[in-house]
Amino acid sequence: MKVYRFEKSIEKRFETIRCGKLWASSPSMFNDLYDCRIKIINDEVNFKIEAIKESFDFLYSNSDSSYVSHIARAALKEVLRIDERKNVGSTLRNLFSFLDLIEDLIVNNNSVVCFFSSLITNPLMWAHYGDNHTGFCVEYEVVENSNDLFKVNYTTELPAFSLEELIFCPNQIVRRVLTTKQFEWAYENEFRLIEPLKSGKGKIIDMPEFLIPKKVILGAKFQRGDHEKIPYWHANNMAKSLNVTLSKMVYHNHNFYEEEIVVRN
Repeated sequence: MKVYRFEKSIEKRFETIRCGKLWASSPSMFNDLYDCRIKIINDEVNFKIEAIKESFDFLYSNSDSSYVSHIARAALKEVLRIDERKNVGSTLRNLFSFLDLIEDLIVNNNSVVCFFSSLITNPLMWAHYGDNHTGFCVEYEVVENSNDLFKVNYTTELPAFSLEELIFCPNQIVRRVLTTKQFEWAYENEFRLIEPLKSGKGKIIDMPEFLIPKKVILGAKFQRGDHEKIPYWHANNMAKSLNVTLSKMVYHNHNFYEEEIVVRN
């Protein structure tokens, strides 16, 4: 399977990929307002509070400081608050601060590398992710049976969970939240690589062994000109270091197509 990773034509990105690494971005930087948003299922649930508390104590020790345990603790706290008020419906209508807390825990503790399998000749992909056609793209071959590259699920609804699910299976929920997008984005055919994040807008990670670079493709508005122009010099050196072919997108006579470029020694 082939997937594509779009990049801006800045020196740091060229050097990162040339050295066999990738930039994993915080979901807070994503362009979809609905990305990593969730809903709580508003069911009239008769919580068995003592059973939930006992199970929680069994699953999570007091020393567990992982962010998924914080998600579970926040959900348990909400369950106890609901039980105290004895009115699930009215309480769940005021859960915005709780949802914000869960979403922030997911967003602030994960980073994502986005890949796409849609056609490289789709101009929307270059406009959205290729810095308005001035950036570049790397084509990767994905080794069969990779369990670490997750296909994005496209839906018309936000992911919805019960409080019990947040308590007892937060890891599965985190993965589902990070791999769900609105149906309008389905043309992208996106895949995501998920990595833990301690802080900041993202981090540099090692290139996974299941991703094999095959080609570097420059955008239609990429600065080429003569070979001494800085962006082209970096692209040429990166392609040479990765031992891959180099090509460029061309818009000519109302056609949008890919044209190979000779890599200079």
